[in-house]
Amino acid sequence: MGSPSSRVVLVLALLGAACRAVSAADAESFTVATDSDPTAQIVGELWRVPAGVKARGTLFMCHGFARSMWDTRDYRWIAEREHWNVVRFDFREHGASSHRALDIPTLGYHEIWDLKAVIDWAEAQGLPQPYACYGHSMGAAIALRWAGEDRRIVGVLAQSSFRNALEAAGKYNPDDARIRFASALLLRKGLRGMLEQVDIPAAVAKREDLRVWLTAGEHDYFGEDDQRAILNASPSPERLKRLVIIPGGSHGDHWRWAGNDELIREFLDATGQRDALPALPRGRRVSLFIPIACVASGAACVGYLLFRRHRRTAA
Repeated sequence: MGSPSSRVVLVLALLGAACRAVSAADAESFTVATDSDPTAQIVGELWRVPAGVKARGTLFMCHGFARSMWDTRDYRWIAEREHWNVVRFDFREHGASSHRALDIPTLGYHEIWDLKAVIDWAEAQGLPQPYACYGHSMGAAIALRWAGEDRRIVGVLAQSSFRNALEAAGKYNPDDARIRFASALLLRKGLRGMLEQVDIPAAVAKREDLRVWLTAGEHDYFGEDDQRAILNASPSPERLKRLVIIPGGSHGDHWRWAGNDELIREFLDATGQRDALPALPRGRRVSLFIPIACVASGAACVGYLLFRRHRRTAA
C-alpha cells in the first residue's frame, strides 16, 4: 500500500487530474497563431451559451498586464444567464500563450494582433455577432486600440484603460521598484517609439459608430482625466458613450464594486440592441402604446363626427 505520505501524494495527484478534467469538459480550449511579425501562439477558452439557447453575441475578455485569463474565471454567468458566448485568452508573454526569450509585453503595440487572431478564429467558428470586448487596464487599452481598426467590434467596456502606453509605463504603480526597473528596461531596449504609438484617443477617433463605455477607480493610476481624454476623442454619438467613476476604487479592484456585474449586463443589453431604436434620455423607455393609442383615439373621434353628420343629413 505504501507509506501514508505516498498515499497522500497519490490522492492529491488524482484530485488534480480530476479538476483538470472538469475544467477541460466545461470549456472549449483553442490555440491560434497570429499573422503578425513577430508571430505568437495564443491560447484561450470558449464558454458557449447553453444548448438550445440562441446566443445574443460574443464577448471577448482581455486581461491586464502581468495577469492572465484566470482573472475572468468567475464570469461564466455571462454565458449561462446573459446568453453571450464568452471568449477568454492569454496575450503573448502572459499565461499559457507563447513566450519568447528576452521578450517583454509591449502594452498593446504587438498585442492587438493577438486579439485580432482570436476574433478571426471566432468568426471562422461561426460564433454569432455582434462582437464586443470587455477589458481591464492593458487589456482595455488593447481592445480600444484594435476596435479603432476592426469594425466587427461594435462596443468596448474598458475598465481603467491608460491613455498612452509610454505615459502609462511611468504612472503605473510608481512606488514599486520592479515597475521602475521594467520601465527603464523598456526605454533601454529602444521600445519608446512603440509605446508612443499605443495612443488610445487616436485609436478611438477612427470610429464614429463604436460604443465606448469606460470606468476608472476614484484612486486609479489612470483616473478620470485619462478616461475623459479617451471619451472626448471618440466621434461616436453621445448615446454610445459612458463614463463611470467607481467611488473609493483603485486600479485593480473594479470586480469588488457592487455595481460591476450590473454594469456588464447593461453594456451587453445596449450592445445587443445595436441601436435599433433612437436613444431616449436615461430613465425613459421606448413604448409603442402611446402613439398607437393616439391614432386609435383620433380615428374614433373622426368616426363619431361622421356618424353625427350622417344622422343630421338623414333627418
